[in-house]
Amino acid sequence: MIEKIQQVEDNWQKPWITIAANTRNFFPQNLTGRRYTGGNAFLLLFLCEKFQYQTPVFMTFNQAKEAGISVLKGSKSFPVYYFLFYVYHKETRKKITFEEYKALSREQQQEYNVIPTYKYYSVFNLDQTNFSDVRPEEWEALREKFRGGQAEQPEIDAMLEAKSWFCPIREQQGDRAFYSPLADYIVVPLRSQFVD
Repeated sequence: MIEKIQQVEDNWQKPWITIAANTRNFFPQNLTGRRYTGGNAFLLLFLCEKFQYQTPVFMTFNQAKEAGISVLKGSKSFPVYYFLFYVYHKETRKKITFEEYKALSREQQQEYNVIPTYKYYSVFNLDQTNFSDVRPEEWEALREKFRGGQAEQPEIDAMLEAKSWFCPIREQQGDRAFYSPLADYIVVPLRSQFVD
């Protein structure tokens, strides 16, 4: 991160994550397409930037093995973490899932202990594997998925196009975004004005 801050000081218009700015939907995800969230997403994005990975796809060693992929010799993993909640009954010690716990009434929840903890896994980027050799068609499809263009948000784009917001949104050339309470509309700069 310090390297990125120093680079940004040299050119204040340069995006923090250039690889994400120059690609489409470049958001860290696992091999099945599930996106990483929170700090994991942020750190994996910086990792992609630092090592110039072609895709933001990550997996554990075992996930790679199960998929018939080999991690390349000398590749170094990166830790990702997950918060977990162990929930058990105070008297019977019977365990239940956190989802089951959340579905209980307040009185019933008082009968359980909830212990927050976290677990971490070591992940590798797809570039650190033989995926491109073993599954060349899938590799090209993944690279195409993340190649060039602005990030897409189909739901938001559809709402903008249909003008189905509670308050109208106007895109126009400018150097700021604002809400006009007098006219009751929002003004945002043109998409082409954003570098990332």
